Amino acid sequence: MIPKHIDYSRLQAEAANSVKSFLAAIRFLTVFPTFSSSADDSIFFGRSLYFFAPTGLLTGFVCALVAMAFGVIAPPILVAALVAICLSLISGFFHLDGLADTADGFMSARSSDRCLEIMRDSRIGVMGAAAVTSLFLTKTAALYSIEHTELIAALVIASVAGRTAIVVTMAFLPYARQDGGLGELFYSTSTKSSAVISSLLLLAIVLFCNPAKLFLVMAAIILTTASFSYLSLKRIGGATGDTLGAVCELNEAAVLVAFTLFTQGS
Repeated sequence: MIPKHIDYSRLQAEAANSVKSFLAAIRFLTVFPTFSSSADDSIFFGRSLYFFAPTGLLTGFVCALVAMAFGVIAPPILVAALVAICLSLISGFFHLDGLADTADGFMSARSSDRCLEIMRDSRIGVMGAAAVTSLFLTKTAALYSIEHTELIAALVIASVAGRTAIVVTMAFLPYARQDGGLGELFYSTSTKSSAVISSLLLLAIVLFCNPAKLFLVMAAIILTTASFSYLSLKRIGGATGDTLGAVCELNEAAVLVAFTLFTQGS
């Protein structure tokens, strides 16, 4: 017998809202088409944080497919470069732009207010260009060095780790801009709970994909996220959309580097 006290209309509404939140996360974090309206996305931004890690999982799988496809016809170094580009291309280079703006601001040796002004400037400076170049070189070298049998796991974990780091950073740092910004739209009462759930999902994915590297990978993620969050707090008093994009890119690179450590000669 079906219990009469179940409110099925509410369950349907919750399911519909979850789907809309997931689509909002995909639209914001990727260039993937969703074939649905984005007019009401701002309503679901807070709840979409629960789907940042799953969106990273999707991103990782797409990059893995690119690696496998080009691995058949292209030399390893070229495949590594193409996949490194793909990791940032899927987000529309949005997170990479955040890294460049953050580097320009943080390395300007100016006050926090001036730092925030520099970060809002759409023009890229030498520090931003150096940060982007360094990131691509690091990712490409790491991808080229990762054992072929571990490449798919590395890409999946790196992508999930990057998006999880965004949510975790938001849970610990306040929004830094007094005049508001795009990143502030995602802050909500569910930020901390979404950070916990995302972290647990990341842990489960690492255990499933490559339990042998659990300690190394998680240490890289925690160290990168904690140290960059501390730097953000000291420099501008919290997080912005730019720093959240930067922490995503940095964590992707950190995970890929972690997969290359202690493997020489094995």
